[in-house]
Amino acid sequence: MPFDIFLDRDGTLVRDTGYISKENEVEVLVGVIQGLKLFTEKGYRLHIVSNQSGVPRGKISMLEFEKVENYINEAFRIEHISFDSYNYCFHLSTDGCECRKPKSGLLEKVSEKFEIDKTKSAMLGNSDVDQDAAKCFGIPFWRVGDTEKNFYQITREVVKYFEGL
Repeated sequence: MPFDIFLDRDGTLVRDTGYISKENEVEVLVGVIQGLKLFTEKGYRLHIVSNQSGVPRGKISMLEFEKVENYINEAFRIEHISFDSYNYCFHLSTDGCECRKPKSGLLEKVSEKFEIDKTKSAMLGNSDVDQDAAKCFGIPFWRVGDTEKNFYQITREVVKYFEGL
């Protein structure tokens, strides 16, 4: 079975500037391209799992979200990086849904579709809700974004961890 990596989007892959509503607000973070290429070269499957409350809050429209998302995906496609799944929660924390992190509903949805082996899975994110979702789902977590290590360095740690299994 392949290895599966769950990835938060804002603050993990791209700079979190609040509610990203315009393409010119997108900035891929240091080491992300290099790190995702390493995962791809190793045959890992990549899954984005991201809360996107800006839409229900009225901070951005669904059309703005889709334009930004297409722009981000194109930036990765140009670098020959593709994701196996895109999974978003468009609920508020007060909605009580099961898909909003820190709950593990988004990860569980991916797991059912891809028959994921949790012993061969990990999550990379930048927040406590990402860490809590990984813990709730029962997989290891690596924090990115608030350390001196860039995404690529953390990616290498994840690969080393799985090579040691």
